[in-house]
Amino acid sequence: MFEADEKPIRYHLSDDFLLDAGELVFLDQLETGTSDWVRRDSVPEDKKTPESLRAFVRETALQQGGEAWRAMTERGELLRIFSVNELATELSGNKTITMSPSDQYFLGVARARLGV
Repeated sequence: MFEADEKPIRYHLSDDFLLDAGELVFLDQLETGTSDWVRRDSVPEDKKTPESLRAFVRETALQQGGEAWRAMTERGELLRIFSVNELATELSGNKTITMSPSDQYFLGVARARLGV
């Protein structure tokens, strides 16, 4: 089945993930205008639950700016992401951002707030 040091990959972006004790989670930032992610830091132990990680990634994005941030395990599992589109969705109150002028207004506000 699995080798002793091999673990199955969990579902990505699950709302109920459970990390192993001591499992490393890294915080990456998307370089604006590219598709390249840059590793910025490791996530503190007390921020590794589903809800606290969601809040931690969001707050990091709001404090440091940037187009998108993500939390990834050392095995490459995507646990959380927060982007300018998600902030625009929050600000607009809509479920998705479209090309409508009102949605584009909120996207512009989100981009300005995140310094993009």
